[in-house]
Amino acid sequence: IFPYGKMPPEDHAKVRSWGSCDDAVEPALRVPARRGNAIIFYHTTARGQHESSSQLALDKTSLHGGCAPVRGDKWAANFWVRNGPFRLRDLCMGT
Repeated sequence: IFPYGKMPPEDHAKVRSWGSCDDAVEPALRVPARRGNAIIFYHTTARGQHESSSQLALDKTSLHGGCAPVRGDKWAANFWVRNGPFRLRDLCMGT
């Protein structure tokens, strides 16, 4: 579930938490589980960085959570992909 979902940016401040998946308020985006399907999303903006710096620009709408299965077991796998070189120095130096 993506609590910011289809919400216009001017309404983002209204989201404090999304509670349980049953209580999620519209316009939260719910992605139903389907065996064999996957979902991909970016956590940064399309440009990937702030206009005035080299810092990554977090896409607030990427905030997400998982819901309990209705029945059976829940399986999940994460596959992280970088769009550029990983430089540990930059991570440690905060640049």
